[in-house]
Amino acid sequence: PANDGFGADEGASPERPPATFVSYRTLLQNRNFRLLWLGQAVSTFGSLFTRIAIPIYVYNLTDSLSQLGLAAFSSLVAPLCFGLFAGALVDRWDRRRTMLAVDIISAAVLLILMGLSLLELSLPLKLASLYAINFVMALLRELFNPARVAIFPEVVKEEELLTANSLDQATTTFGELLSYPIAGFALFYFGASIAFGIDALTFLLSAVLLWGVRTRVAPRASAEQSTLLQEVIAGLAVVRRLPTVWAIAVLSLLVPMLMSLHNTLQLPFVVDALRSTKEVGYPAIEGAMALGFALGMLLVGRWGPRISRTALRTIGSVGYGIGLVLQGVM
Repeated sequence: PANDGFGADEGASPERPPATFVSYRTLLQNRNFRLLWLGQAVSTFGSLFTRIAIPIYVYNLTDSLSQLGLAAFSSLVAPLCFGLFAGALVDRWDRRRTMLAVDIISAAVLLILMGLSLLELSLPLKLASLYAINFVMALLRELFNPARVAIFPEVVKEEELLTANSLDQATTTFGELLSYPIAGFALFYFGASIAFGIDALTFLLSAVLLWGVRTRVAPRASAEQSTLLQEVIAGLAVVRRLPTVWAIAVLSLLVPMLMSLHNTLQLPFVVDALRSTKEVGYPAIEGAMALGFALGMLLVGRWGPRISRTALRTIGSVGYGIGLVLQGVM
């Protein structure tokens, strides 16, 4: 019979050595993990439709680089303003219920965006509604992502965590490779509205799958715990004391901003430099980048343990910079 994720050995001594190998097949026999994994695979697939559709939608409406930049900025405001509090909030809530609520609200928001894109509205109203919805979706992601990371120990055993995270990351990468060409086809023939609708449906399907997940909820702290603001201040104090964590925190702010700028310039680059259509060239170049990320992950997994972390960061940064320079001189 399939493992339900809560076997009798759950209460075994923590000193017991972890299993040396957990296969994907064994992991997927866990019904709770299987439902969680399928739900995230489906919603990730749909979210990439919207990621491709929004720049194309804005560029078709305005033909403006400034508006493309504003669209990207509207999704960065939420993590900048709310990111510090999201993790502390999610730590107080039930992770499964948080993810379920975010999926349902995201589906509703995307259906509103789909309806607005089909209506005959003025350009300022369409852009304002798009940027507001982009902000709301980014805000929801800030709640969803820490809940998604934290829920894995509640559905799999400790010795299965590495395999579970590996499968989750591999599925995300594969979803990118698969969704970009399909999204390009849908956008070319049906427009941005269909992409928003598909994304909404995948969020609803993810919610249905999450509904069937049963988690092992760890005991929560008592009501005398510190306030939300106190937790954030304490977390910042810890970050400042640890140079490596501080560097990671700074990079976590800078890298998304730089990647957002890069993604903003990708669309006009495809149209002006590559002489391709937005609906074909843009998904194609994003898919090529996704393939590069996938190959990089495989290389790091194969040779990463033999190379120092400083060398890996240097190689990655320099290599990415060289790639951008080559792209710019084309």
